[in-house]
Amino acid sequence: MNRQALLQQIEARIEAVTASMQQHLGGQTLCQIHKDGRVTGGLKYDEGRLVALRAALRQIKAAADPLPDALLDVLRAEAARWQEQLRRFQNQEQQSIPWIAYNQGGADACADVLRLFDS
Repeated sequence: MNRQALLQQIEARIEAVTASMQQHLGGQTLCQIHKDGRVTGGLKYDEGRLVALRAALRQIKAAADPLPDALLDVLRAEAARWQEQLRRFQNQEQQSIPWIAYNQGGADACADVLRLFDS
């Protein structure tokens, strides 16, 4: 997949995640939801996805055109970091569902971006 198509795919995913977050927020800000203690797994999942997708978008925009193989290595390392964080939260004695959801979202978004390279 060429760079422009890859950027468009990631931007479309960011738009979809943003729309999903807006549904979870119901017109409130993320800060209000957190402050009130009403954080849901779905919202945290989307937040993790959004963070990972925006990071990938920045990395791809900063890369040379055509995309260097080194970028794929960077994205794989980022995916591994999200997976490690997810495992850490999953293995805690007292699990935090919001943090598991957040890291699952980031890990899933990274895997999704890596699959785009196979397209």
